[in-house]
Amino acid sequence: GAETYQWNPADGLNDNNIASPVAQPLATTNYQVVGYSENACFTDTASVNITVNALPTVDAGPDITATVGSAIPLRPAVSTDVTIWKWMPDNYLNCTDCANPISNPRSNIAYIIAVKNNNECAASDTLAIKLICSTGVVFFPNTFTPNGDNLDDIFYPRGKGIRIIKYLRIYNRWGELLFEKTNFNIDDKNSGWNGTYKGQQLSTGVFVYVTEMICDTGESFQLKGTVMLVK
Repeated sequence: GAETYQWNPADGLNDNNIASPVAQPLATTNYQVVGYSENACFTDTASVNITVNALPTVDAGPDITATVGSAIPLRPAVSTDVTIWKWMPDNYLNCTDCANPISNPRSNIAYIIAVKNNNECAASDTLAIKLICSTGVVFFPNTFTPNGDNLDDIFYPRGKGIRIIKYLRIYNRWGELLFEKTNFNIDDKNSGWNGTYKGQQLSTGVFVYVTEMICDTGESFQLKGTVMLVK
């Protein structure tokens, strides 16, 4: 009901000469207002305290470059007042509301970590993961024993980070194709070679394998090596 107003301090106010200014102080501030009557015949004074709570802090850490198939622990540095964590997107994570999830990415990805404290003050940061295709994620045994004891009876590739195996071919030492399998998954025992050719079990010997695979990143590579069949 005053004629004019004077708020002090003016810092953080959109207008310090109106009845109801909007305050956005950067720190806790006690504002005092003086209301003046017409011709300033009388005045009245009041005050209000605006508490500004501290923001939490979060540092997701440096961007990561890793080999396909890697399990990557995420270890952000946060202030001690953080009580809530949220990871986005949830792709490849074992949890999204914990402080230190593990990512098993199958493609390049960027994560946002958003945190809050008890005062609902929030902060966020971003972390990017770049994957590298590598032949080192694949393992071929150098021997196998197809004798029916269910131990190493099948020759097949093992590993991780592989989207698809385009083909696996087995040759004898004269270059004759003995086995071929196309478009199957890594660690698929049922798609491996059982040591036979045209339904007949082969004798002990060394054979050549050739394969082409596509990584989770979309890149492809070829591998060639030898395997010994032991009877």
